[in-house]
Amino acid sequence: MKSMDSIPNPRSFQQAVSHVALEIAVPLADLLLDARMRADDLVAVLRHAFVEAACHRARALKREPKAAGIARQTGVALDEVMHWMRRPPRPVSAPRRARSQAERVLWRWWTEPSFNDPWKRQPVVLPMTGADRSFERLVRDCTGSVRASPRILRELVAIHAVRRLKGNRLRVVRQTALAKGDAESLNVLGRQVRRHFEGLLREMRGADPESSVFVRGVESVPLDPSYLPILRRDFRAQVGLFLDSARETLSFRRYHGGRRRDSRRVAIALHVVDEPVASGVVRTTQGRYRRS
Repeated sequence: MKSMDSIPNPRSFQQAVSHVALEIAVPLADLLLDARMRADDLVAVLRHAFVEAACHRARALKREPKAAGIARQTGVALDEVMHWMRRPPRPVSAPRRARSQAERVLWRWWTEPSFNDPWKRQPVVLPMTGADRSFERLVRDCTGSVRASPRILRELVAIHAVRRLKGNRLRVVRQTALAKGDAESLNVLGRQVRRHFEGLLREMRGADPESSVFVRGVESVPLDPSYLPILRRDFRAQVGLFLDSARETLSFRRYHGGRRRDSRRVAIALHVVDEPVASGVVRTTQGRYRRS
């Protein structure tokens, strides 16, 4: 990032950054209100974030973070800076958890043609067991075994992503395994938001000609809202095909880094967002980024 001395209009730049912070903070504050947290709680988290960001900057410049310098730079009290610096660093990316299996089951149920109604273009109701189209077959396709079926079903029912019907049949009603109030889901949310925001910052700064980030967006003209369900289904199918192909490419053994210390990880995310026209928000955005 450029220093303030090299920016033509520092005051205007600070105002723009403040606006960005507000845009990000509004949905974050909404989440904190769900948890019955107050503004002071967010301020405490932000002080920690300033210390962590300053430490990352120092290490990126091959310097040892100094508590006194970070206190002057961030405005956080020296004793609080020392408290956060004494704590072990948080991992940027948490390891994959069992929840990812539930996510893969949901994703395949919504996108795989063999588990969709060809006329309604919606996921079909599945029996629990069966040789052809069943929930156990779906789990086996995603995990390689049917043993995880009871556990995955309990998870999906608990977060109201799947509904039990009469006759031991199952209907999928949600596309995501994220659950309100679930700590693991909130961890996933935090990682995805951080990745996307860091990716956009890297693209904006453009310091590296071999940028590890690629971001592309497309915005529609005003649309008739009655057609949005059809468009969502079409996008879901197209995204599913692309991500299945990308997953196969990334699984090629020749690309694997093994135990190399300089190994990198590729993450691909596509988001479809529809908002009222009056909001002026980009309607359909696609973000792809790569990070270590």
